[in-house]
Amino acid sequence: MKANNDVRIKVIKPVPFPVVEVALDLIYEPNLSDDSRIILAPTIIVGKYAGIPILQSIIDFSNIEPYNYSQHAWVAMLSMEALTFVEESRQDDATISVELSGFYKETIPKTASQGNEYQAVDSFFLPIQRKFSQKEWASFLSEVGYGKKWIVELDSPKISGFEDVQSHLEKAWTDIYVAHAPDDAMVDLRTAWNSFESIWKEWGEKVKQEINEGSRSEQGYPNKGERVDAVKEELEKYTDYLSELQEKVKNITNIGPHKEVYVVTMEDALLGYRLTMSLMSYLSKFLEKAKK
Repeated sequence: MKANNDVRIKVIKPVPFPVVEVALDLIYEPNLSDDSRIILAPTIIVGKYAGIPILQSIIDFSNIEPYNYSQHAWVAMLSMEALTFVEESRQDDATISVELSGFYKETIPKTASQGNEYQAVDSFFLPIQRKFSQKEWASFLSEVGYGKKWIVELDSPKISGFEDVQSHLEKAWTDIYVAHAPDDAMVDLRTAWNSFESIWKEWGEKVKQEINEGSRSEQGYPNKGERVDAVKEELEKYTDYLSELQEKVKNITNIGPHKEVYVVTMEDALLGYRLTMSLMSYLSKFLEKAKK
């Protein structure tokens, strides 16, 4: 059993529950006869990074035509923990080791001179390397919707209390992409905004001055800084409302028959997280300027 080195990995479903398809071409040269038929038993495929398994799947019985490459595909769930492990471990390129293992059955068809089919069973193990360049890996992460970049892109102004804001935002990321707990994510987003409030009281006016730098305001209309402030206030209300709603609903439905009816959905949490991170990233840059 042989495989070419063209391992193809395609995203079937993006985060928060990413699913990928791993496809490759296999070829078999018969041992018994040129007329042999080859049948693969359920075959396991394991993807590893730095020797650590990051995905695994299995495929059912499949025929292989001797002497010709045939395509086979495995579908597997790729956890956010696995993607985070690769991201935190790699320096630039990312090389994924794909290991294929299982059993196959080779059968010689029955002829007039033979009373029965002749069968032979054997095992195989095929290790293949799939190297992603840094650009290819970044493209794959983008396609899969990996969200760690939101944390990376957030500036870290040396202002007292901002590390608490970052801590709660990182917890919200974990709630969404690892624990799949949207209600907890919304609570952490609300807590991040609560922590940010004292920073904004001290630095808000200076930040708005930085935002307005070089811009002329239209008479009778809010300037850039005031518009951003209005967005911030509405976003705080959004995360606050959904978190309070969740708590109130929990209290009500704990005594009723419909505990699963009202929940904060993953879509709610993703919207709150992405809007919060976008605005926090924007404000953190001007906080850094205001601090200087």
